[in-house]
Amino acid sequence: MTEAPSDKAPKAPKAAPAIAKPLQPRPAWQVKTQPTVPSLGGDRGRVAVFIDGLSLFYGARNLGIEIDYKQLLRYFARDGRLLHAFFYAGVDSEIEHSRQQGFLIWMRHHGYRVVTKAVQHFPDGNKKLDIDVEIAVDMMKLSEHCDTMVLVSSNDTLTYAVQRVGERGVRIELLGLGGNTGYELVNLVDSYAELATIQDEVKMLPRREGHPSPGKPPMEKPQSKSELN
Repeated sequence: MTEAPSDKAPKAPKAAPAIAKPLQPRPAWQVKTQPTVPSLGGDRGRVAVFIDGLSLFYGARNLGIEIDYKQLLRYFARDGRLLHAFFYAGVDSEIEHSRQQGFLIWMRHHGYRVVTKAVQHFPDGNKKLDIDVEIAVDMMKLSEHCDTMVLVSSNDTLTYAVQRVGERGVRIELLGLGGNTGYELVNLVDSYAELATIQDEVKMLPRREGHPSPGKPPMEKPQSKSELN
């Protein structure tokens, strides 16, 4: 017996159960990273150091310490072979030439490659010193010749240079100078510390009167940081 055709529409197939998507990690710039002491264990290979000199001076002054520049160099070179240590400094035409040169010559004679740039003067009395381009260019040039880079700066304008160098397989260690280091920069590096966490290892120790400290150069009087913005 033949069945009469049904007037009912065919039932739609049941939908497959929804599969929950895995949670995506938060973007690096949203992650708050706490400072940690740089990992200096093992072989760090060929090491290059890049120091924002003026920022280091003010970072140390805010901690109430003076930097022992010889000890600082030894600290950064531990467990590795130091290629170059760049020290970037501003030269101000309004400061006595001999005072500035005495400091810079001392640094050159004690293992640093000093890179200087003239401080800009404006009609309103303000001063400005930008050394980020010089640091970024030197980092890129050396990225094919070293295994580890140490950046002593809190300036997040170096973020792009740090990213590109890291993509080339170079280990990057960052030493911040005041706790205001940008999260983007922090999350791109392999190791991050603040100067405060290593101050006992790099600060100038008290010396007896009449006995100069071996790691203290003849210091110039730096410009006010507020003037260099």
